[in-house]
Parts: sequence; structure tokens; C-alpha cells
Amino acid sequence: MTSSSSARQTADDRSSVRAVIVGTLGDPLAIVLGVVTFLAAVPVTVFAMQAVLWDVLQSSLNDAATVETHFRVTPFDVILAQVRVALVVGFVLALEAVVLRRWWASTSHAGSRRAFLALVGAALFPVGAVLGYQIAFPVAVEVLAAGDSTWSVVRWAGLACDVSLATGVATQVAFATGAAALSRSRNGSEFDDQS
Repeated sequence: MTSSSSARQTADDRSSVRAVIVGTLGDPLAIVLGVVTFLAAVPVTVFAMQAVLWDVLQSSLNDAATVETHFRVTPFDVILAQVRVALVVGFVLALEAVVLRRWWASTSHAGSRRAFLALVGAALFPVGAVLGYQIAFPVAVEVLAAGDSTWSVVRWAGLACDVSLATGVATQVAFATGAAALSRSRNGSEFDDQS
């Protein structure tokens, strides 16, 4: 690709993103879907944090050999951390629901192929989040613990949330990019000679 064609591609990508945003604002169903997803995801995440995940995070912090733990946190700090995690998860899931709705309405794939791609994309988020917690999170802790080895469970949970969400979204972006490239090449638009 020449620099002029890559500049043209970048401009096309920007106009595509702009078109998606403008199209989403004109699609009330996408907006309602995003709001409902956010409002459902936040309390479910807070409940999951209180019921299961907080104990897992505390035990993994106690088992960590590279950090010194302290638990001098107020209940307000714990609740605030859980709500922060829930708001981030709710926002990410709402954004994914809106993007999926826009993609579903604009794609020319058959219904069964769209459903398969949507299910695979949705399943990749928790897979990526778990892999991020198991693989990338210990590396991030080692890097950050070099400067400050005293950690609270609130700080531990915040970093675990950030790393898990980033790797979960990254797996979905990699899948979506591959699926979009495959769709483009099957339509022949990728191989058009526009020079």
C-alpha cells in the first residue's frame, strides 16, 4: 500500500467511525439497549463482587509473594471499589451491546452466521478476562510492586479489574478485526486496485 492509499484508508476509517456514532444516535433501539444493558450489568456486577469475587481477590492477595498486604481500608473504600468496578463493567457491556446492535443491523451475513459471530464475540470477553487475570495480572503486579510493595485489597481489585477488562476487550477486538477483514476479502473490496 502506498502512503496515499493508507492516508485514504485512515480517512475512510475516521468517516466510518463518525458514521457509526451518528447512526447510533439516530437508532433509539440501540440507545435503549445500551441503557438497559448498563442498568442490568451494574447491580449484577456489584452482587457478584460481594458474593464471590471479593473473597477470591482477598485470597489471591494473601497468596501473593511479591507484595506486602495491609487491610486498613474502610468499608466505604470497599464499597466504592466495588461500585467503580461495576460501573466500568456496565459501561463496557453497554458499549458492546450498542456496537453489536449496529453491526447486526448493517451486516449482510445470513442470520445464523450473524448469531454465531455474535455468540463467539460475546464468549471471548470472559475468556480474555480470565486469561488476563491469570497471565497478565501477575506480570502487572510484579512491575508495579517493584516501586511500592504495600497493597490493599482495594488497590489489588482495581488493578485486577483494569487488566481483566483490557484483555477481555482486546480478545474481542482481535476477533472483530479478523472477522471484518475476512468479510471484506470475501466481498472482494480488499483486493480492488484503486491506484
